Amino acid sequence: MILKFIFNLFSLIIMTITLSCVSKKVVIKNAHPKNGEKIVAFGDSLTRGLGSPADKNYPAYLSQMLGFPIINKGIDGDTTRSALARLKTDVLENQPAMVIMTLGLNDLAQKISVEESMINLKSILEQIQSTGAMVVYLSMEPEFLRKKRIKEVQNICNELGVLYIENAFDFKNPKMLFDPFHPNEFGYKQIADKSLPLIKKYFP
Repeated sequence: MILKFIFNLFSLIIMTITLSCVSKKVVIKNAHPKNGEKIVAFGDSLTRGLGSPADKNYPAYLSQMLGFPIINKGIDGDTTRSALARLKTDVLENQPAMVIMTLGLNDLAQKISVEESMINLKSILEQIQSTGAMVVYLSMEPEFLRKKRIKEVQNICNELGVLYIENAFDFKNPKMLFDPFHPNEFGYKQIADKSLPLIKKYFP
């Protein structure tokens, strides 16, 4: 009798864990987009490719791997505030099928609050998705900065159905670094290599 009770209890726990995992699965919004013929890479110096030649940043590598043109709209020093201000001209007017982005390090440098950063980021993501484009967010921040902000970004991405690629770059390997905050050309290749199989699940 006791063994049967323990077995039933164990089965119930396993079922609860399984259902919990299923319920947390993120459904990617606008996966396999039908509209648009371009990909836009949007963000700061990590997108522009500071620390590498112009043809060896992660958008350039991904473009070669996907066989799809990628417009690089990365700007050094970009914050969620400035990115939101240029979103229409640099992204939306290009009518992309997919937008790959990373933002946030400069918000910390400019002392923009986590609260404002998240409001800006959510607005950017929602405006892109409203056009039918799929959004990929690359999480790329040194480990010592991965605090409350990282979790907030991930929560927003999950809520909106954004493809969130966690730890898209490992800042621990000095051979992959241009400086403490930017990869070199080998680091950007690593970003593309890690992102490619995840992106190909949902695009084209």
